[in-house]
Amino acid sequence: MRTTYRKRLLHFLHFLCFVIVFIFVTLYLIRVLNADEVDDIRSNIVIQIQNETTLNNKQISTLSNEEELNSNVVIIPSEEDLLKLKNDYNGISTRLSEIEKLKIEIIEAYDDVCNAPVCSIANMHFNSLSESYDEYLQKVSKIKEELSLYKDTYNTYLGMISKIPKYLCLYQEQYDSFVDSYKTDYENVLELQQKFNKDHEKLALVFIDAQKIADDFFEEYYDLMCHIVNAEAGLLICTSMERCYVANVIENRIKSEDFPDTLYEVVYQFGQYAPTTNGLIDNEPSEMVKHDVEEYLRGRIDTQMPDYVVFQARSPKAPNIWKYIEASGHYFCYN
Repeated sequence: MRTTYRKRLLHFLHFLCFVIVFIFVTLYLIRVLNADEVDDIRSNIVIQIQNETTLNNKQISTLSNEEELNSNVVIIPSEEDLLKLKNDYNGISTRLSEIEKLKIEIIEAYDDVCNAPVCSIANMHFNSLSESYDEYLQKVSKIKEELSLYKDTYNTYLGMISKIPKYLCLYQEQYDSFVDSYKTDYENVLELQQKFNKDHEKLALVFIDAQKIADDFFEEYYDLMCHIVNAEAGLLICTSMERCYVANVIENRIKSEDFPDTLYEVVYQFGQYAPTTNGLIDNEPSEMVKHDVEEYLRGRIDTQMPDYVVFQARSPKAPNIWKYIEASGHYFCYN
């Protein structure tokens, strides 16, 4: 019995020793593994410090650098890139002043069309308005492209700066400098885009209304003016400018306080134009006369005739002669 008891005790002691050894080995392994993890952490910290040192030493590429970038390089705009961005904005500002000038010209021309007393003057001012409006549209189209490109470039540069790790002093330095220098310009660009859209809608309506006024004048004048000019100066010996002179005298009368205010009343005023009584006014105008009258009424012919010339006939009807045309015997006179 004692022998059996001793054997059991011995087995127990062996097992106990095994357990103790196992525990010590396990603890040792845990300690070794933890040490490796600490080393890894330390290694990562060192790498991070090295990376930060690298960035702080400004090993940073610019847009002009075409070399392949590694994981420690951040792209930011170069000084040349930023200078070009500023110059682009200054160019936009210069062209903006040109556009504003055109807008003023269009509005002034519109007022002149609205206040024009006769057809040729209304159409002359509309022609001026139309030229300014076409130029305005061309410049606005171009500057809108420039504004859009400026916005894209600004946002691209801001995005590049934002990729600098935010824990670096370099990030705040670059970000603050960029925003301080360009944010106001960028906000102005956004306002300009909205302003151009509103102005375009307004000026488009101005153009349409001015065109309607000019066209209405033309429709009112054209047929009767063709007939009276044809009757007065439709002969082949009469020049195109002479026919325009006849039309100009009629419009001068409309503008004058001494004559009626409408084309019909001026042409058919008693004792003034003989073709209204002898029937010549009813003759069909020639294509040559129609062309000359249209050119004049559309404001494309400058006769340089003063407003006070209100008489036209084949003999002087007033003491002062502005122009005499020998071939046709026409006198253009004034008091």
